[in-house]
Amino acid sequence: MASSSTGKSRSSVWVSQSERQFIIQGIESNCRVDGRGLREVQSYNIERGIHLLSHGSARVSNFEINVMCTIKAELVKPSTNDPDAGTIEFSVDQHDNSHGGRRIALKEMQNALQQRVPWDDLTKTLCVQSEIAAWKLQVDVFILSGVPSLDAVFLCVQHAL
Repeated sequence: MASSSTGKSRSSVWVSQSERQFIIQGIESNCRVDGRGLREVQSYNIERGIHLLSHGSARVSNFEINVMCTIKAELVKPSTNDPDAGTIEFSVDQHDNSHGGRRIALKEMQNALQQRVPWDDLTKTLCVQSEIAAWKLQVDVFILSGVPSLDAVFLCVQHAL
């Protein structure tokens, strides 16, 4: 872990000098590897309500990735640490588990969803009655095909909610 100037920790990413130069040239020329400009967003097909046995679901796909998200809700007693909020738990998995190196990327993606995305506003709305009852959401994300993309996963979670 490296520390930023603000004192907050952040992950270190090691790239070779040639990779670094490639990234800098791409930024300077306003071009991504796939030909899009830096400010161009990728288009996705979005389907909602695809899994009838869940409380929310969505599928996000394009020519590179196919992601599905299901949400199950359960009424629970709120945490004593935060009695006025519900909870959200994430699970990220890939349909084809044969790619061992991707297991680490999937775990990092799960951690990013769980810890780095500010869900506080949403968790406060999940409280039914302070200290008595709150909703616990189990968000399961499945990478059905393609290389995991945090953008596609987050978009899928948003539409499933």
